[in-house]
Amino acid sequence: MKSIYIALILFIISFAAGFFAAPDKIKKAIPREIKDLGIIIGEDSSDKCLPDDFIISKIKKIKKNRGKTDTDPWEILMDEIKIGGIREIEKETEAFTIHALCKAGDTNALKTYLKSGISNYNINARDKNGMTPLAIASVNMDFASMKVLIDYGASPYETSIIDDKEKDFIQIAIDLKYYLFKDYIDKILAMGINFEQGEKYLTQALLSKRLYLADSLLSITDVNAITESGNHIFTEVLENSNYRKAIDYFLNNENLTFNNVSSEHLPLIAAVENKKITAKDISKMIEKGADINLARFSDNSTALIACVKAGRADLAEVLIKNGADLDIKDINGKTARDHIKKKNSELKKLFHKR
Repeated sequence: MKSIYIALILFIISFAAGFFAAPDKIKKAIPREIKDLGIIIGEDSSDKCLPDDFIISKIKKIKKNRGKTDTDPWEILMDEIKIGGIREIEKETEAFTIHALCKAGDTNALKTYLKSGISNYNINARDKNGMTPLAIASVNMDFASMKVLIDYGASPYETSIIDDKEKDFIQIAIDLKYYLFKDYIDKILAMGINFEQGEKYLTQALLSKRLYLADSLLSITDVNAITESGNHIFTEVLENSNYRKAIDYFLNNENLTFNNVSSEHLPLIAAVENKKITAKDISKMIEKGADINLARFSDNSTALIACVKAGRADLAEVLIKNGADLDIKDINGKTARDHIKKKNSELKKLFHKR
């Protein structure tokens, strides 16, 4: 029985796309394929895998009904053994037909298979390579199959193992070549899929310069979210991108606040080190509660020290006017004044007044 199941699932996986999609081909293909698998009716042979009475009865029914019904005999077989047979076969072989159909890229076959109700229970399951059916279709940019899978309950937010990393379909998109990316996102949005937790992907989108995705993510990003790295999301945005639209989205959001906890990544330091930041931006951050004198964990640098190192007299002036402490020393015992470069006359003049 076990060997028959294994043979049958291999048969189904190998030829399912053709069987589901092209009924006219099924009638011609079944007898030959059954013979190839050694399923020989009424013939006892030691080198053949003989089916039990259940399989024999189904195959006899196929032969008897061939050409006598509007329903293809193969569909009759699939319909009658789908719950007790196919699921048991898939369990026995630790394989899922649905994954094979997605790899084959036959949307019609996939739709027929799912419509039959055979494997809705495993539509989000990973195969032996760690891939869900939706991930397989996504990597292949098979949007028609993706739509079918989602219509039948596949979750866009299930992850797969790709290149030894857990990724969902948005992260798969981020990895696509740039010229493919916009089309991918357009098709995803057209399917009615709503992005969730924009902060989860925003930094990746900005780092990879997928600004088209970043624009879509901003509106559903929690401006005060703490990322998986433990940083304020705005800090990571400032550290990884000069994209003005993203910066303005955060600064103009009335809900933006800062937790002001000493760490390695601080928002004001990230801001003064970002070339696109203006004095007005620094003022907004201070108004929203960013701690001017909070020091970086590793080197005890403050925003003012970082500002002087970056040579930004315009930003240093705002910090000083709002109470930046000029006497805080970094890990090397140097204050902001000590870091002024000899040629920076603007900073020298600014600090000379103090």
